[in-house]
Amino acid sequence: AVRPYADVYGRLTYDNFDGVDATVQHAFGDGLLRFKAFGGRTRGSVFLNQREHPVPIGRSFGATLDWIGAELSLKLSWGNMVSTRSDLYAPLRPLLHGVAQGAHALGDYGLAAQASTLASEITDSNRIGYLGAALAWERGPFSLQLMGTEMSMTVFPGFEGWGAGATAAYRMGRWKPYVTWSRSILDPKDRQLDLNRPIPGALPAALAGYPVAVDYLRGVYPSIMGYTRHDQATIGAGVRYDVADNVALKLQVDRVDAKRSSTLLDDRGYVTGPRALTVFSATLDFVF
Repeated sequence: AVRPYADVYGRLTYDNFDGVDATVQHAFGDGLLRFKAFGGRTRGSVFLNQREHPVPIGRSFGATLDWIGAELSLKLSWGNMVSTRSDLYAPLRPLLHGVAQGAHALGDYGLAAQASTLASEITDSNRIGYLGAALAWERGPFSLQLMGTEMSMTVFPGFEGWGAGATAAYRMGRWKPYVTWSRSILDPKDRQLDLNRPIPGALPAALAGYPVAVDYLRGVYPSIMGYTRHDQATIGAGVRYDVADNVALKLQVDRVDAKRSSTLLDDRGYVTGPRALTVFSATLDFVF
């Protein structure tokens, strides 16, 4: 394919990885068993809502286990990325602590516990984890690739979800037409924050700021959770033409259907709602 599955690999926009890896391999059965571990630093930025959020310090590490046979290949992968967080959500921490204290003083112990838990999840570092599996099969002119991954983030605003992709191709001499499909869904983790309970009209002076904090969170909390919601699918078709033994021309068209997407941005740089678009791609690969 011209591009990797955007629905699977396009979740993060960190541009650079500087690191090291080590590989051990050994013949196993009719194929080759290979283990690779890697680690290093990640550099880049996240772009969201007209703002660029640089990641000053990012560390990525993980491992892959492959079995490579004559026709069938299998892969398991695991990875983690730990990065310094931007201060985007830092102002929410004292607000949530204030709501927790105010709710406790008013006897709303459920809201107090919810707000306190959320405040504790606004940390100075961020951890995103991945777990994936893939299969590749090739026999004669036919080839097939399947892959899937699970992704999660445990700190606020946490999310969990999955992505999957498939490509099927048929070679005809120098030509190799193919079709692709991919899908990904991310949902915010279920963190209750029941802000809709009525607030008493007469409050002690010490709790004068409590209604203001609750009203602010009522407006901003659903929006923050909405930023992590993602449901996107892509179907595509393309063709590869081997210009020479080590040169391949690839043409591809994709139809992207984003029911709700935190990946696609509108003209103002904000997360889009439902949107569909068509992407045309072309590349000239030099294979050595």
